[in-house]
Amino acid sequence: MIKSIKNFAELKFQEILQEAFRQGNEREIRKLQLSGASRSEIEELKRMAEHEYRQDDESIRTLVTRNLKAKANRLRLPLPNEEGDWEVGYEFEDRLLSNQGITKLRSAIRREISERLNFLGLPLKIASSMAP
Repeated sequence: MIKSIKNFAELKFQEILQEAFRQGNEREIRKLQLSGASRSEIEELKRMAEHEYRQDDESIRTLVTRNLKAKANRLRLPLPNEEGDWEVGYEFEDRLLSNQGITKLRSAIRREISERLNFLGLPLKIASSMAP
């Protein structure tokens, strides 16, 4: 449970940082535009900002992939293996879950947890139905 909270906090922290960088970059681009900077200077700043966005997105996707893989391993679930379930990371070229893969794995995890809870609840239902 503590590990899940830590992972969630780490993910939220990355998302907050990403948004702060986006806002900062947008302000810098507007400043350059208002100051009459050349088009090439503005384009260079935009390219640098795009590179940062991709790095941030990859960091978040790496956290999500790592967390979902750990949950799937604990539940002994197979990882998605169809075409389109995985992508290669931008900077480090890691194997990361795509949006499609994330959706599939989250659904499988929820379904497995639900089935396990239903199975555990069955003896309680039987016992409570037998009580006077």
